[in-house]
Amino acid sequence: MMLIGLTDPMDDRAKLSLYADWLKREEPDVDVALLSPTLRNAGLLSLCDALVLSGGGDMHPRFFGREDLLPLCKEVNEERDAFELAVLDHARRRRMPVLGICRGAQVLNVGFGGTLLPDIEKAGFVHHRTGDAVQRLHAVSVEEGSQLRGIVGTAGGDVNTFHHQAVERAGTGLRASAVSHDGLIEAIEPLDPDGGPFMLGVQWHPERMKNVNSPFAGALVQAFLRAVRD
Repeated sequence: MMLIGLTDPMDDRAKLSLYADWLKREEPDVDVALLSPTLRNAGLLSLCDALVLSGGGDMHPRFFGREDLLPLCKEVNEERDAFELAVLDHARRRRMPVLGICRGAQVLNVGFGGTLLPDIEKAGFVHHRTGDAVQRLHAVSVEEGSQLRGIVGTAGGDVNTFHHQAVERAGTGLRASAVSHDGLIEAIEPLDPDGGPFMLGVQWHPERMKNVNSPFAGALVQAFLRAVRD
């Protein structure tokens, strides 16, 4: 039995089942432990084998030294931000596998000292919100030689997109491993992943992709769970 710590999406409890189902589809014996600032249960991570940082609202820009950008942010929850950064720090000290999804990739980046674009549309990236579409897709290019390239086994493909913030500058020791067709960072990973625990942040939502066999969903969860088993 594997126990995966999952940070609370907060805004919609129904989303919890999407993450759990995505993990269990690949590994039925996986169990999920909800880590939430409302439960104040960060210590539960000590019982877990890995961490998934979930999606959700914007991070407060004070956590990356730009409090002046707050008017550009939406659905900010400072308590959640502080909780998740503390959970990430605990996971890093324990050398646990970590997967960040959408907001989770942003939390991962800020945890390493990186910065975020507070409003990607105002920054000129206008094709990353769902809008009227049930699920908007766009192309990403995957960097040759990256950990992500080894996982998905392809130079590019289509992913879904729902976000309002994004990685601006990769944190210390991190690199961009995928970019969108218009140049937005779509994935981050350690500069030198060899010998370290699995760590990856992706801007898309693999747990929501309609094509469950896409390498950007299926191969991703397989690689994450393989790292947990190892």
